[in-house]
Amino acid sequence: MIRLHHDDPTADWTVSGVYEVDAGLYRIPLPLPHDHLKAVNVYAVRGGDGLVLVDSGWALAQARDLLEQAVKTLDCSLEEIRPRSACSAVAPRKLPARRPALSTVLLRPAPGR
Repeated sequence: MIRLHHDDPTADWTVSGVYEVDAGLYRIPLPLPHDHLKAVNVYAVRGGDGLVLVDSGWALAQARDLLEQAVKTLDCSLEEIRPRSACSAVAPRKLPARRPALSTVLLRPAPGR
């Protein structure tokens, strides 16, 4: 299970987890296998109408599993994904010669939370 940590800018930024950057702002590193970066930082912003994910990473099974665990840590669920109409990156996009990325999405809090 992924745990919530306070973000430490001096620590290894590629380590999986949910890192609180500031109140309501979280960083979620997801793996980029076979890429020199090794990870991508997905940002989650908690707002009045749910959780917004920014740059939700590549559509890889390992990344999706970690993202699912991360949003559960933030009391949300990937099953609740819906496009955020105010975002320009609503539809999934394809990276050139790479795997498709997940979309920027809005997650509503899980029922009963």
